Amino acid sequence: MVYIHYSGHGGTVKTIFPDLKGEGQFDEGSVPMDVGDRGSGKYDFQ
Repeated sequence: MVYIHYSGHGGTVKTIFPDLKGEGQFDEGSVPMDVGDRGSGKYDFQ
């Protein structure tokens, strides 16, 4: 049995790949609850 608990929410940021995705596009990702203290969000390029 595997139990995974996630505490946080999703979010969007302006893409760092405008040449590939187009100008003004966004990337989506997860934002852990500690992102403001010491963590960083995890974003995925799609």
